[in-house]
Amino acid sequence: MKNFKAAGTLLGYVDAGMSIRDAWNNPTAGNITKAILKTGLALFKTNPVIGFVSAIADITGFTDLLFDW
Repeated sequence: MKNFKAAGTLLGYVDAGMSIRDAWNNPTAGNITKAILKTGLALFKTNPVIGFVSAIADITGFTDLLFDW
């Protein structure tokens, strides 16, 4: 369980960093909103499952579809 928690936390930070990079390179309202939300989740989350779910949503392109506005 300890490894799962560490991996979830790490993936959350990586996911937040990638969304910040996207907002920096293409500053749309959707990208900026995504960066703020993902950074908040990475910094304030208590459950490592959120990091996994967020990373999987990014890998599959779901968050891009969700925040494409």
